[in-house]
Amino acid sequence: MAVQNIKDWIALIQLRINIINQQGLLSRKSLNLQSIQRSIYFGSTSSKMRGLSILAGYITASLFASALAVPTDPLGLETRNDLAKRSLPRLVNFDNNNADDRKKTLKIRQSFRDSLELMDYAIKNLDDTVFSHYFDKGDKSKVQDVFDKALGGNPSRGADELGDIDGRGNQIIHFCDRLYNKPLIKDVKCEDLEDTVGADMAVMGATLLHEFILGQSIIDDNHGYGPLETRSLKASDALKNADSYTWMVTENLWTAICDKKFSGPRDARDTADPDCGDKTCTVQ
Repeated sequence: MAVQNIKDWIALIQLRINIINQQGLLSRKSLNLQSIQRSIYFGSTSSKMRGLSILAGYITASLFASALAVPTDPLGLETRNDLAKRSLPRLVNFDNNNADDRKKTLKIRQSFRDSLELMDYAIKNLDDTVFSHYFDKGDKSKVQDVFDKALGGNPSRGADELGDIDGRGNQIIHFCDRLYNKPLIKDVKCEDLEDTVGADMAVMGATLLHEFILGQSIIDDNHGYGPLETRSLKASDALKNADSYTWMVTENLWTAICDKKFSGPRDARDTADPDCGDKTCTVQ
């Protein structure tokens, strides 16, 4: 079905809802318009067509993922390992006529995909030894549930509290310039990684993931940043510390992709982050 205008979008959305109804897929949960209102913003613009694109993406992601053979994400989100499809974040305050801004938006979009991949690995390819470095083994289901919800299993968690809120109730993530120095997953080569867990593993998508899982019960612990400090937290504190999740999925990803066991971080040699003045921090 060719989409030419707003009416076509409405017709397409209604068609999808009708098909879902016929397949009985709406019994699990109904459309939550508040979740659309809480879409991720990187500034502030909206047009009717853009809004309908986000709405179509949300309906597809939340109600039937890949049940239809038509394109499910107007922004072209491709997923790996049957990853749940979700709408990409709203990217605003970027000038598409500016080459530097276009480059940044492309990197943000890919980092969003990377954050989903990090969580997907933590659900489907979780290394128990890596997990035990950051959490109590008995808390595995609790930790994976956080990622399930951030991936779209429950819109009321995960990306529900992403930082600042604008006047219309939309959450905003602010990206500082130095964040763009962080690589994407595809830019990191296994042979370039040290044998120890460290800052060279950190990717831009991990920072985005860090923000996704912040919420009422998950916070930033002042003594729980980086791969070393997160390993020394009490089990109860780790469950509430966002960077514990971030570093667990980061180490897990490279353990799986590189098919290699990494030694634990030693000291500043492994934890010093050049994008944070050679200190341990989370770039936002």
